[in-house]
Amino acid sequence: MKTKVTIILLFLLAVLISCKKDNQESANRLKLVDYKKIDSKSIQQSSDMINIFSLYSSKINDIKSEIKYNIDIYKVTYKTTYHGKTITASGLISVPQTDEEVPVLSFQNFTNTLYSEAPSKSPNNIVYQSMTTIASMGYVVAIADYPGFGTSEYIKHPYMLKNETTPSVIDMLYAAEEIVKEQKKHINNNLYLIGYSQGAWATINTLQYLETQTDHFKVKCTAAGGGPYNLNIMLDYIMSNNEYSEPYYIANLLNTYTNNYNHNFNLNTIFRSPYNRKVPSLFDGYHSGNQINRDLSTNVKSLFTDSFYKKNYKDSYIKKYLTRNSIEDWELHSAIKLYHGAEDINIPLKMMFDAEHTLKKSSSDNSSVATVILEGESHNSAMLPMIIDAILWFNSTKHNS
Repeated sequence: MKTKVTIILLFLLAVLISCKKDNQESANRLKLVDYKKIDSKSIQQSSDMINIFSLYSSKINDIKSEIKYNIDIYKVTYKTTYHGKTITASGLISVPQTDEEVPVLSFQNFTNTLYSEAPSKSPNNIVYQSMTTIASMGYVVAIADYPGFGTSEYIKHPYMLKNETTPSVIDMLYAAEEIVKEQKKHINNNLYLIGYSQGAWATINTLQYLETQTDHFKVKCTAAGGGPYNLNIMLDYIMSNNEYSEPYYIANLLNTYTNNYNHNFNLNTIFRSPYNRKVPSLFDGYHSGNQINRDLSTNVKSLFTDSFYKKNYKDSYIKKYLTRNSIEDWELHSAIKLYHGAEDINIPLKMMFDAEHTLKKSSSDNSSVATVILEGESHNSAMLPMIIDAILWFNSTKHNS
C-alpha cells in the first residue's frame, strides 16, 4: 500500500513539474501563442512528394539529393499587429528532425480569396505541401496565412497593404524561433525569403523591413517571382488594355483601399453598375478568384466608370496610395533574384525590370540583384520553375555559408 501511495505521489509531482514548465514556457513566449503538430513526414514521403514534379523539371533530382531529414509540421498561432492593434494570426511551420543548426526559410503565398485555402486550413494544398517538404532538406519552413485568413478571418484581409501585411510575416519568424527553442532544435543565423505573385511583393517588403528595422535576422538570399511590385505600373497596365483576364486582382485591391482609405476611394465612382454593388460581397472569403472573375467583366471599359477609366485612375490621390504600398529602394545588403514568366499577361514583365531598377538604386557593395526570365511561362505556370530554381540556389549558398 505504501508503495502505491509513493508511486501516486511521484506521478502527481511529475505532473506538477510538467505543468510548471509548460506555464513557464508560455510566460516566456513573446509572439508564439500556441502550436499543434498536424502531420509528420518521413524522408521517403518527402521524396515521393518531390517526385510529383519530376515531369515538369529534370532539376528535381538535384533537389531530391538534398532530402535528409524526417519533418514535423505544425499549425501555429501567434501575436502580430493589424492597424496598430494586437491580433492572433496563424500559419504553418515545418521543422526538420535534426540536432544540427539549420536556417529558416519563409514562404509568402500568392493571392487567395478563400478562407478554406489559407495555408493553415489547407496544408494538403500541393503548393503548401511542397514548401513544407523543403524542411526535409534542412530548413525550418514558415508560411504565414496573412491577416484575414486562418484564425483572423474576422478581419478584412489587407490585400496589397504594406504596413498591415509585413508585420504578420516578421512575427511569424519570431514564432518559428520560439517553437524551435521549445522543441530543443537549433537554427543558425541565416534566413531565406521566397514568394510568388502577391507573395513576391510581400517578400520584398519583408526584406526591406528586416534590413532596415532590425538586426535580429540575417537574410542570406531572397527569391521573388511574378510580383506586382509597382502598383502604379500595374494599374496603368490594366487600364491600357481592352481586356484583362483576371479582374479579381484589381477589384480586390480597390475594394481593400476603399475599406482602408474610404475618404479617397469610392466603389460607386470606380466600378460601373452592377459591379459597384457586387464587389464588396464577392470578397467575403467564400468566393474563389475564378468565381469572382465570372461575376465581373474582363472588358476594362465595361468594368469601370467612364470617369475612372478616362481620367480618375491617374489622379494624384490614387497614385499616392499606390506608391505608399509599392516596394521602395533602400540600401540592400543581400542577394536577390527576381523571376518572371515571359508570357505573363496578368502581371507584365516590365514589373520585374522596374523592381530591379528600384532595388539597385541604393544597393550596397555586398548586395546583388539578378533577373531571370522564364521563357514560355505564363503567370500561373512560372511559379513551379521559379521555386525549383530558387531552392537549388538556396541549397548551394547554404552549403557555402
